[in-house]
Amino acid sequence: MTRVVAFNDSALLMWDNLQGKDFTLEDVVQVLLDNYEVEESVARVDAENWVATLKENGLFLAE
Repeated sequence: MTRVVAFNDSALLMWDNLQGKDFTLEDVVQVLLDNYEVEESVARVDAENWVATLKENGLFLAE
């Protein structure tokens, strides 16, 4: 069975900026802060959710 993951604009922005790189949650938060007018607390929650979604779908390898 094949799984398809669709990204919204924000998720695609994070993917494009971070794919192929080692990154931390702080890096994800910074991408959001650099590109959107959003409070850090909101960016952090969004970043945590994005990383969790990547993990759930086998697209994120944590060391």
